[in-house]
Amino acid sequence: MRVSVPIDSSDAKATSSGDTTRRDGFGTPHAGANTNISNGPTDARSTNRRIMALALPTFGQLIAEPTFILIDTAIVGHIGDAALAGLSIGSTIILTAVGLCIFLAYSTTAQVAHLLGAGRRREGLQAGIDGLWLALSIGTVLGLFAAAEPLCRALGGQGEVLEQAVTYTRAIVLGAPGMLMVYAANGIFRGLQKVRITLIAAVGGAVVNTVLDVLFVIVLNWGIAGSGVATLVAQWFMGLFLVIPAILWSRADGASLRPRLAGIAAAAGCHCSFAHWRFVRPW
Repeated sequence: MRVSVPIDSSDAKATSSGDTTRRDGFGTPHAGANTNISNGPTDARSTNRRIMALALPTFGQLIAEPTFILIDTAIVGHIGDAALAGLSIGSTIILTAVGLCIFLAYSTTAQVAHLLGAGRRREGLQAGIDGLWLALSIGTVLGLFAAAEPLCRALGGQGEVLEQAVTYTRAIVLGAPGMLMVYAANGIFRGLQKVRITLIAAVGGAVVNTVLDVLFVIVLNWGIAGSGVATLVAQWFMGLFLVIPAILWSRADGASLRPRLAGIAAAAGCHCSFAHWRFVRPW
């Protein structure tokens, strides 16, 4: 005996359209059925483009400070051996200090992105503002209380080399607040996935540093002090270039711009936890 089995119209439509997802009699996909339809190579290319759109600006921001030092080295090398040796000592100090604060960028990114992903945009931007205040505080401490001469002497500076190193270090360290705010602001923009502006800031900072280095060191003959001043101006240029739009966007979403001790302390706690995880578990 032949038995006719009724076919649901939704199944017939799905079959005729090429949809092979298993469905029940009411057209609902069975439990465990794969309902995700991938476009294969197209999805992979789209994902790669999104990754590169985040990675390239981030890379540009990370090499900004070493690029400043490289430009300074190229210009100061025309002054003399003592100035070049002094710059080597001073740049070691500033690169180490700034490098130890890189956590400002990564932990702010995670904090802002987590809150934005949870639909708490105002709180996410508020966390970014707290990170900016923390960066400014740390940078100010570095700028005001950096013991330039003892550090330069500990790194082997003597005589004229020591004098050149101290001059350069005392100048460039005043740009530390601007550079650390760049790190924190980058965390905000990464969390917002608006990273193109960070690459523009890095390129602009390099151009400003190069032009001012040539002007101060070669044209005005300020020596190694001119190189340090050029770099600190470039650092503050980058800082303001990123902080101003970050503040405007945060303000537009209702975030407070006032320093909040509780928020700064919370940001410091988050940053310290991230730094501990990063150094203890580097993988």
